[in-house]
Amino acid sequence: MQSRHLGTLLALSAVCCGLVWGLSGCSMQHTIKVGVVDTDRVVRENPKYMELNVMLAGERQAVMQQVPSNFRDMSSSQRQEVRKKLAKDAKERSDKFSKKYIDFIKGLTDDIRVAAKSVADDRHYDLIIVDSPSNPTVLYNSGDNITTDILLKLKS
Repeated sequence: MQSRHLGTLLALSAVCCGLVWGLSGCSMQHTIKVGVVDTDRVVRENPKYMELNVMLAGERQAVMQQVPSNFRDMSSSQRQEVRKKLAKDAKERSDKFSKKYIDFIKGLTDDIRVAAKSVADDRHYDLIIVDSPSNPTVLYNSGDNITTDILLKLKS
């Protein structure tokens, strides 16, 4: 798997930089300038994401507050009815929250793409690699981490 990624990067280098292979070796006319962005960090540090986490905790608490104080004293059938009601309410709340979260991630993904393009243009990067601990995508050996630049662009 790693050699496939390395081969892809080498092929990309050859195409993008005019790498010429010959019997006597190779010469590089241009070095690829690489930027790296940790999208997990961008998400975690986004105020809207933090707000969504607070909202989710509130939704969970709202469901738990519906448990009657005499729940333990209820008959088995009464407890089962309460559980069904709570499960239905929890699912409805979860579905609403999931839609908000998906919409947030879609919007933030678009914003990150625009900010990354802007940083790449400003700093003359040839390639931006998305590197997230939860979803590693490419093996690479170096590159300038531009995550902070992306966060600053998103704040402005």
